[in-house]
Amino acid sequence: MNKTTIKHKKIAGFWLLIAPTLVLMALFSTVKSETSYYVQLTIFSTIALVAFISAVEIFLNSNGARRVLRVVSWLVVFYAVVVAIVMLVYSIRAIFNVGISKETGLVVVVAFGVGATWGIPFTLLARGLKKIKINEEVVL
Repeated sequence: MNKTTIKHKKIAGFWLLIAPTLVLMALFSTVKSETSYYVQLTIFSTIALVAFISAVEIFLNSNGARRVLRVVSWLVVFYAVVVAIVMLVYSIRAIFNVGISKETGLVVVVAFGVGATWGIPFTLLARGLKKIKINEEVVL
């Protein structure tokens, strides 16, 4: 087993652990709209299921699974960036809005920081799945 294959199996192992967490995040969501809750639950569950199946397929040496897991990783990065942008907008509104307390503004700024840094590990995962060697050939 070469270094690239070991690296991909480590990433797949991470996804095996994180996929159920995505479903739990959606299940424990506190959105007010029932429709938003079910849409969020469907999206998170689908991503988690696809990631879980792809991670298992990587352990079974499937060639296409790496590409699927890479796309899923980039989807999570996209989600984290969108969350960070939304939190930034709320942070700016909270800081400059007279009706919002400074404590609330501070919480929103911290939430933005968490949202912004949440995408970094998934960016590294997606980039780590870039190349795989199969029979001494590099397949992109």
